[in-house]
Amino acid sequence: MSVLKRKDRPSLYLQARTRTGWKQISTGTKDRRLAKEIDRMWDILASGREWDLLEQVENHTLVIGKLFDAWRDARGNTATLRQKLNDADIAALLPEYLDCYAGSGVSPDTVAHARTALLWLFPEGVAIPASQLDAAWLSQRLTTYPASASTRRKIHSLWSGFFNYRPVRSVFLHDPMGEVERPKQRKLPPRFYDWPYVEQILRAQPTPERAGYFALLYGTGLDVSDGLQVRRSDIDERNRQIRAPGTKAHTRDRIVTVDDRVWDLFWAIARRAIGMAHVFPQWNRHTVSHWHGATVKALGFEVRYPLKNARHHWAATHLRAGVSIYVVQRQLGHSTPMLTLNTYGQFIPSAADLRADAKKFADYEFRRFSANGGAR
Repeated sequence: MSVLKRKDRPSLYLQARTRTGWKQISTGTKDRRLAKEIDRMWDILASGREWDLLEQVENHTLVIGKLFDAWRDARGNTATLRQKLNDADIAALLPEYLDCYAGSGVSPDTVAHARTALLWLFPEGVAIPASQLDAAWLSQRLTTYPASASTRRKIHSLWSGFFNYRPVRSVFLHDPMGEVERPKQRKLPPRFYDWPYVEQILRAQPTPERAGYFALLYGTGLDVSDGLQVRRSDIDERNRQIRAPGTKAHTRDRIVTVDDRVWDLFWAIARRAIGMAHVFPQWNRHTVSHWHGATVKALGFEVRYPLKNARHHWAATHLRAGVSIYVVQRQLGHSTPMLTLNTYGQFIPSAADLRADAKKFADYEFRRFSANGGAR
């Protein structure tokens, strides 16, 4: 191939090979060096029989300069070249994805959170081409998301779900979210209220229903959402046990025991439900979390822990009391005892603690024995 000058034409031409033969095509430039680079690109694409790309130039539906710019940006990779030339507005797929997500069985609250997270990435009325959505751009958007690191971890998951949606995935050669680092989870020690504070929270509730729900969470270690899913048919009154309909993992679907000290508060409400009816059908996790926050604020607690920390209360107090790590694991629905140990191991009494308790017990027994006059 060669670059040539045609009479009375300002730009240089190349002798281009086409599907059917040869054709002179304008390079759109008077710069001979640039024209030769365009000629080389054409030769490579023609040798690879990439006629669908070259014929767009022949048919005047694609300017050769745009093809060359995309070719140079793609560094000769024809798959990337096609992606750049067919730069889809990914935001246009958002309504379709949210409809599909809502139809997958997730709660309306979860869909609303996904919509909020994705609208931060794709503001309404703003067209965002696929070529802009690389790992660097997504990482920058995630870093500036106005939330805590733990919330940004959830945002990362919601964005990843969107990019894994088949119509979106088909636009990209590689999943751009796969290269975006998920924010690290801060490892904080479990924080919770001890029983005297829990008693105040339960007594402060304005209705028996609210007291019954909070009693369920503090008395079982259930997650906030899982407590709202309990049905009357899940309850074994005789053994004071509940089938917990966990959703995070298969191990979360298990049988839990309700503490005796809160059973009456819970059962007073649960007994009203019939058959498959939910015990607490009218609430959502945001509502009950708000009620709990308002309660601890009204009580004037120096430290305010969220309702989700009721789970820590159950685990820590039972381990302190000497309950087996395996029992706590099953109650919480952890996949392994090691997960329970890593999270709550600090609450397991040490050998020194056990010796101190044994000494206290021995001293008490000695005093009681002496007060009763000794052996007879």
